[in-house]
Amino acid sequence: WGMAPASSVHTPFIKQGKVIEIGQYIDEYAPNVKKMLEDVPAAKYLTTFDDGKTYMFPMVNDPDESDPGNYSFKLFINKTWLNNVGKSMPTTTDELRDVLIAFRDQDANKNGDKNNEIPMTFGGCGVPYGDIPPSLFGPFGVSTYLNWMNIDQQTNKIEYTPITDEYKNGLKYFADLYKEKLLDNNFRGKQFKDVKQLTSAKIPTVGVFAATSWGEGVSAENYLAHYTVMPPLKGPAGSDSTWSYVDIEKIWAEWFVVTKNCKYPEIAVRLADYFYSTEGTAVASYGPPGDDYAWNYDEDGNFVPNYSKTPAGKSYFEWTYMMTPGYPIPHYNSKEYYQFIDYTSSNPTAEEKADAQYESATAAMFKNVKPDIVMPKLSLTAEESTSVSDLGGYASYVAEMRYKFISGENIDSLWSSYVANVKKLGVDKMLEVNNQAYNRYRVWMKNNGK
Repeated sequence: WGMAPASSVHTPFIKQGKVIEIGQYIDEYAPNVKKMLEDVPAAKYLTTFDDGKTYMFPMVNDPDESDPGNYSFKLFINKTWLNNVGKSMPTTTDELRDVLIAFRDQDANKNGDKNNEIPMTFGGCGVPYGDIPPSLFGPFGVSTYLNWMNIDQQTNKIEYTPITDEYKNGLKYFADLYKEKLLDNNFRGKQFKDVKQLTSAKIPTVGVFAATSWGEGVSAENYLAHYTVMPPLKGPAGSDSTWSYVDIEKIWAEWFVVTKNCKYPEIAVRLADYFYSTEGTAVASYGPPGDDYAWNYDEDGNFVPNYSKTPAGKSYFEWTYMMTPGYPIPHYNSKEYYQFIDYTSSNPTAEEKADAQYESATAAMFKNVKPDIVMPKLSLTAEESTSVSDLGGYASYVAEMRYKFISGENIDSLWSSYVANVKKLGVDKMLEVNNQAYNRYRVWMKNNGK
């Protein structure tokens, strides 16, 4: 129980001696990594292998709890349409339904055509495109993310949300919206870019969409003119959430390893350590500083984005990716880093204004959606990973059935056989293994956490 198993992705390479133990270099060559592991005990837990040694450095995103960088899907609503149909911002799932009816029936975009409005639609960036985001099941009593797992707040055990009654109730809600054409009947297969084309048109045709941030679903100009993030909704379960608080993407263990072929591992570790500093993380995210690059220092040593230098036809963030691969580079998004890149322009661009509006709207809201017990990132032993390696068929089955339920299959009559099939595909074994890992995590954090 005192030993934390590192993530199994690199387990074969570790056991075969193909990667070296880099923990031995931390004290002498990696002060930034050392600070990060002290700041975020869970990062140390996830990167400590079965033998107690460190073979990898993680990527850590440790924003303040109110930071809008949270990866959960939120709902965005067309505030212009709200005004056009005489409705207030919805605060419950029932009120949202009423708003969507008004969007459907009242020529919400005022172009003279009552049939071109899409009250609500969903897009995505993964398979299956155009799915109902997990976090939108929050009002029905669950707080889940992309793996559809949830911590039961009463039992403190991991459950698989798609076989719970709360999830079933959420399905019924979305199925009703679909039947009444309040939910886009063509949402299946839509990507973010498809939604963005509709929301960013001169006359938008979408009332509500879901995304993890405004930029995925709408242009900066139209976000400012027409859209805003919708506050978390209360639902029939009494839950105050259409978002879920996400801890699970704050730490990824397998971000940096050194192979046995490296002649100077201490230099490799020193290089990696730079990217865990505040400046290094800025370089990883935005590229090197300089007048002709995406950012520079001002005379007081503060971070200044070079928005005015953005090439024509590119957004600022598209430009940064011309200079750095960004996310894949080892880095530590610390509180100090967020403070460093916090910049207010005297002449803000549309993107800056949209960011400021979005951050202001979301900052206070996150405090209302965090459950008492947050699902952490877990680490499986090699044996546990092997025991579940052939599982996973249940995930694609659940995704397909989710669409079938929403688009018309009878939920009540098929529910029992559906749950039985999910269990037959191995979800109970997956839960057993994950609860073992969760219990280990809890014990380790109790003994080693802050």
